[in-house]
Amino acid sequence: FFLMTRGHKHYKVYKLGLTGSIGMGKTTVAKVFSKAKIPVWNADKVVENLYKKNAEGYQIIASIVPEAIDTNSVNKTRLSDAILRNKILLKEIEEKVHPLLKKSRDQFIDKFSRRPLIVFEIPLLYETKSDKWLDAVLVVTAPKRVQKARVMKREAMTEEKLDFFLARQLKESVRLSKADYVINTDVGMNELRAKVKEFIKQLEKNVRTA
Repeated sequence: FFLMTRGHKHYKVYKLGLTGSIGMGKTTVAKVFSKAKIPVWNADKVVENLYKKNAEGYQIIASIVPEAIDTNSVNKTRLSDAILRNKILLKEIEEKVHPLLKKSRDQFIDKFSRRPLIVFEIPLLYETKSDKWLDAVLVVTAPKRVQKARVMKREAMTEEKLDFFLARQLKESVRLSKADYVINTDVGMNELRAKVKEFIKQLEKNVRTA
């Protein structure tokens, strides 16, 4: 259920990236890592905090897409609708928000620098070249029909939004070809948890003996 495709140097703290296309099960897999007491940095959660009232991200969106601002946070549905109407907005937002993400990530690494293994859940991992600073990358995957069924259950999701998200991401075949490890999430929840726990056990063993 997982494979290694290239070697990496061993660092004091082993930085594992966790990624996959929308709806592939990243968050579910990340929760198994968290329950195993392994620190997980979640890019989406960091953005969510940055988009709360008076946070730096909130102020950035207020200046670029004021119609996406609610009383206490950025309204992600209105923000994504605005980006669909004007795709240039996305680049402008990313240029200002990405440095804030890097700052948060660096603080996370410093905080857990004495731990043997830490995880970074990053949706656009390869697209942002995050694999350059990571030691290895775990890609979660599932068949397209399963992916679509999962995503279309989300609140305010439309076919147009799904197409937009997929257009921003690497093709699945390319992502899989770049992966160090792969886990297929198209299984029952108990089986998936068992897969991830076994993966963690083997990875921690390799990290300790490297």
